[in-house]
Amino acid sequence: MQLGLSTDHSGILLAALVFGVAQGMTMGATQTFAMDLAPEDRRGAFLGSWSMFQSFGAFVGPLAAGAIVATFGFAAAFYCVAAWLVLSAFFMAAFGPETGRQLKPAEAG
Repeated sequence: MQLGLSTDHSGILLAALVFGVAQGMTMGATQTFAMDLAPEDRRGAFLGSWSMFQSFGAFVGPLAAGAIVATFGFAAAFYCVAAWLVLSAFFMAAFGPETGRQLKPAEAG
């Protein structure tokens, strides 16, 4: 919301800094999740595809945001990105399989 309402450069810079730190802190989690989902006999192909989609998103995302800015303005672009993040989080929570190993009672103690 900070980015959509910001009127000066320092506000946008601060919001971008916070988003960058948050993204950097979560990158390990997405790679770990990908490793957990990868089939043992095809890990290289799976992780390569996962990385390809991440790189594609990193390339297309700013282009799409720029197109929205050019058409509708900065506030619309920032709200679209926020909506996309919320939608992605919802789908991850709803459909992302839990990959943690469940301990059996004999292993727990």
